[in-house]
Amino acid sequence: MEYKVRHRTTYHYQEPVSLGLHRLMLRPRESRDLRLLYTDLNISPTANMTWAQDVFGNAVATASFYGWSSLLVIDSTIGLELHAQPWPHFDVAASAANYITPGTPLASNVAMEALTGKRDYDKVKRDLAAAGYKGEKVVFLAPTDLAVLKKQGDVAGDMLKRAGLNVEIQAMDWGSVIGHRTNKGPLDKGGWSAACTFWAGGDQLNPAGHTFLRGNGEAGGNWGWPVSPKLEELRNAWFDAPDLASQQKLAQDMQRQVMIDVPYIPLGQVLQPMAFAKNITGVPNGFAQFWNVRKS
Repeated sequence: MEYKVRHRTTYHYQEPVSLGLHRLMLRPRESRDLRLLYTDLNISPTANMTWAQDVFGNAVATASFYGWSSLLVIDSTIGLELHAQPWPHFDVAASAANYITPGTPLASNVAMEALTGKRDYDKVKRDLAAAGYKGEKVVFLAPTDLAVLKKQGDVAGDMLKRAGLNVEIQAMDWGSVIGHRTNKGPLDKGGWSAACTFWAGGDQLNPAGHTFLRGNGEAGGNWGWPVSPKLEELRNAWFDAPDLASQQKLAQDMQRQVMIDVPYIPLGQVLQPMAFAKNITGVPNGFAQFWNVRKS
C-alpha cells in the first residue's frame, strides 16, 4: 500500500532574526516492510542543505541559512510503500473498560458493552451514514514524542479510518497538541476533532477528582468542552450520597449517562512497573508517588 505524507512547519517571528543551523529528520528509515518512493523538501528562506546518516541509520539533514528572516517554512512531502501486516485489534478487557479506575470500590462494567463487545466496522459505517455523516473531514491530533500516546494514536487513527471516517492525522510533538487543544475554531483554522491522552488512575477513583468525567462545558476547560447537565447533576448527587452503596449506584448511573453523552472514551488501563531498593518500604501501588516512603 502506498502513502503520501506531508509535514509542514511554520515559524513566525515578531521581527527578522538570524536563523541558526537546523537539524531535520524528515525521512523514515527504510526496512523490509517500508520503502521510500520519493521525497520533496521545500524550505523558505532558501537554505544550504547537507545530508548525513546517524548511528541509528536515520537520514539527517542540516539546513544553513544566510541573512535575516521573520518567517521560516519547512515543507516536506514523502511517498512510502508499506508492506507491513495490519494492526492487530484486540478486544478491550472487561476489567479495563471503565470510567472509574478498575479494581476500585466504584468501578463496574455497567453500560460498557459497546466497548467490550465484538468490533463490527460495517455496522459502524451504516450507523454513521444513518446519523448523516457524509465524509466530512476529521482531524486527529497524534503526538509522536511520548511512547504511550504514539502507540495509542497509531491504533486509534487506524481504527477511525476503518470505521469509514475521513481522517486527517496531524502528527506533532506533545507540546503542540496541548497548544492545539485550546483552539475552538473550525478545522481550517487550526481546530481539531479528536486526540488521545492518558491520566493517573489515582485521580479517577471517584467523580470528585475525575478530570474527564464532567459535562460543565467551557467552565471546566476539559478536552472538547463537553456539555452534559445530567452528568453534572449525578456528580453533585454523588457528593451528597450517605454511604458507599449509594455512591456505587450513582457511579453506575453516571457511567450509563456518559455512554450517552460521550465526553470521552476509555481505551484501557496501563500498569506502570516500578523498581525500588530493598531497604525502602511504604511505596504505594500504581503511579509513582513520593510520600509514605521510609527506609527500613
